[in-house]
Amino acid sequence: MSRCVGLFTVLVGAVGCGGAHGPIRPSEPRTEPTTEATPTGIAERSEARATHVAAGRHHSCVRWDDGVVACAGSDGLGQLGGQGDSAVPRALGEGTRVEASEFGTCWFDAGGERSCVGHEAYEAAPRPVARRDSAERVVSGRWHRCELLETGAVRCEGDRAFGQLGDGAAATAPASGSVRGLDDAVLLAAGEAHTCALRARGDVVCWGANTFGQLGDGTREHRSTPVVFVRPR
Repeated sequence: MSRCVGLFTVLVGAVGCGGAHGPIRPSEPRTEPTTEATPTGIAERSEARATHVAAGRHHSCVRWDDGVVACAGSDGLGQLGGQGDSAVPRALGEGTRVEASEFGTCWFDAGGERSCVGHEAYEAAPRPVARRDSAERVVSGRWHRCELLETGAVRCEGDRAFGQLGDGAAATAPASGSVRGLDDAVLLAAGEAHTCALRARGDVVCWGANTFGQLGDGTREHRSTPVVFVRPR
């Protein structure tokens, strides 16, 4: 649980040992996560369905069925296009799928061409990246892991100081729990201290750390239960 496992790309997200923002240490002060979302007037676009989700260390990305790829969170190394951190998902382009490295983002057109931003343009595209069409059943952050069950429910274990376990329980509760209200997940992606799930109905929900706005709900409040990753207008 505590060891650094390197870079997770595609649907798995990323786990890092350091980097531009440095590691988050358990001894650092933490804001108590909330269980209620407080969106700042952002309307989700229900006419489009999410089809892919990916996570980097401190950012998350979603691809919708109309091709729009949008990301939220840290832009420290350009992973959101170099315009600064954003808690509101920012459209980066259009593609058939999206992938994330620790500090980079790439999306692919119908011909497989790769467009990238961040971390030296995702370590200088256009090298091919292995595609994963099915979800990893277990994804890991720095101090937590989550498992996608056959029923569509998600169960997480490990550190819960930022709400990483998604069950709404207090930080002193047992170190495992089922993500509240989630019973139709089909894909998972994990960052350092947050997790996102693509639901069968076509939206994406995220929970955990939200320092950089990586949960995509328009706030920077840590969340101990899932909130909707909103689609940009």
